[in-house]
This record gives sequence, structure tokens and C-alpha cells, in this order.
Amino acid sequence: LLELLNDMLDVSKIEAGQMDIEHVAFDLVELVEDLAALYRLRAREKGLAFRMHVDASVPRLVRGDPVRLRQILGNLLGNSLKFTEQGW
Repeated sequence: LLELLNDMLDVSKIEAGQMDIEHVAFDLVELVEDLAALYRLRAREKGLAFRMHVDASVPRLVRGDPVRLRQILGNLLGNSLKFTEQGW
């Protein structure tokens, strides 16, 4: 419920032109690995395998908005698991 409320607030901010995007340095690989650990558990609960690989050419340290990126990737992963019934 809290996630839904936050998404609704974000949409309102975007529509009002008041969305603030952070520009901070963060560890991209760490962010992806944290998300992978969370969604690996959810996949296991559904009887699905979950694998993640970050190519060596992807920079570890990047600048951007880690909160928004986590939100986007979390939505993609959540929907993927929600609509996947079987897989390896």
C-alpha cells in the first residue's frame, strides 16, 4: 500500500513539473545486486529460478538518482515475476 501511495505521489509530482531528480554518485552494481537478492527470494517462492549478471564493461560507480532507478528496476522485476508462471 505504501508503494502504491508513493507511486501516486510521484505521478502527481511529474504532472505538476515538480519531480526532483537527484544527481549523486552511487554503486550501480551494489544496487542491482541488492534488488537481485530481494527478487531471487520472490522467484524462489514461485518456484522460478532467478539469475543476474552485470557485464564487466558496466561502470560500477555512476551518477544519477538511485531511488528512481531502484523504483524502475523494482517495478520491472516485480511485473516480470508477477506475470511469469514457469521458467528456468
